[in-house]
Amino acid sequence: MADVMIAVTPFHGHAAPMAAVAAAFVEAGHSVRVDTGEAYAARFEAVGAEVLRWRTAPDFDEHDLAATFPALAGRKGPRQLLLNVEHLFVRTGSGQFDDLRAAFAVRPWDVIVAESTSLGAALVAESTGTPWATVALTPLTSPSIALPPPGLALRPARGGPGRARDRLLHRVARLVTRPIQRAYAEQRLAAGLPPTATTFDEACYSPQLVCANGVAELENPRPEASGRLRFVGRLARPGDDDLERPDWWHEVPPASHGRAPASTCTRGGRRRERSPARFAGSHGTPRTG
Repeated sequence: MADVMIAVTPFHGHAAPMAAVAAAFVEAGHSVRVDTGEAYAARFEAVGAEVLRWRTAPDFDEHDLAATFPALAGRKGPRQLLLNVEHLFVRTGSGQFDDLRAAFAVRPWDVIVAESTSLGAALVAESTGTPWATVALTPLTSPSIALPPPGLALRPARGGPGRARDRLLHRVARLVTRPIQRAYAEQRLAAGLPPTATTFDEACYSPQLVCANGVAELENPRPEASGRLRFVGRLARPGDDDLERPDWWHEVPPASHGRAPASTCTRGGRRRERSPARFAGSHGTPRTG
């Protein structure tokens, strides 16, 4: 039996698949602790895990992020995305580290398993020297010499001009994300770790093992990750399809008269207050994902 620590950022889209991971460890007979926010403590307790709630790390309400992170108020577009990464995922890192380090001092674990936005897990794995596995819940965002920067919806380069384009884009990306890299350096310093040339987008992926949600056919090849990358399919438990419906669900037209199903794709968090006006022209029964 192994002692497993699981680190989860408290968003619905992160907690749901990681609860399936926790349940699999519990069902295999391992001792499982989960470090996460108050909002999802009951979800992990329900699968038999011991929950350690964020204390030093700033717990937050995913429906009102600005209440905990005022810098996010009123931001939109790419600027909001960059600030979200900096404040939600980077600047909470040393607080996560402190919580995890305290738990390790009480009872050392054999392995830490964390989703790929949990910087605290990366820091504490380096500090304690314990094995670490990353669970990638979204399309991979780790930088690759074979690909353009993530998030640009560009195909892999073919030929010299394409590779030159990608080199230029990677330089631009490093300039745009300098505030994120500075924040990462500050979090390392706060955790008592030395400076490093590794960037934040590299740091949250374990050099030992990355278990990616989904299938390899939906990802571009990453030659530098081939030895540590494993695709594990869908991370879900039986009954996870019985989703809680948002308040606006009654506005969506039902399937009838041969209408085709419609699907909705969501981010990791939930914005339940938004009406499905974008479905005005769709006909069918939506499914959330």
